[in-house]
Amino acid sequence: MCEKRPVTGYHVSEWSDFALAQLGASAALLGLVFVGLSINLRDVIGSTSLVNRAAEAVIALAGVLVAAYAAAISNAWVLLIEILR
Repeated sequence: MCEKRPVTGYHVSEWSDFALAQLGASAALLGLVFVGLSINLRDVIGSTSLVNRAAEAVIALAGVLVAAYAAAISNAWVLLIEILR
């Protein structure tokens, strides 16, 4: 018999590769921002506009990192639930 699945626009499991790619890319870029900030810390702290730019970059990349991590973890939970059935 054919298994009936609910009709959805997409399945979460199909986005796992994309979530992992986003996770890796955002983590690498966030690490590079931290390295750049630590190398030029005196210059960054001395300028209000550079502090604002640095904060914006860190917040944006951290948001992508958290969203990708949540997507990757939800895929893991879906897989775990399917295995335990």
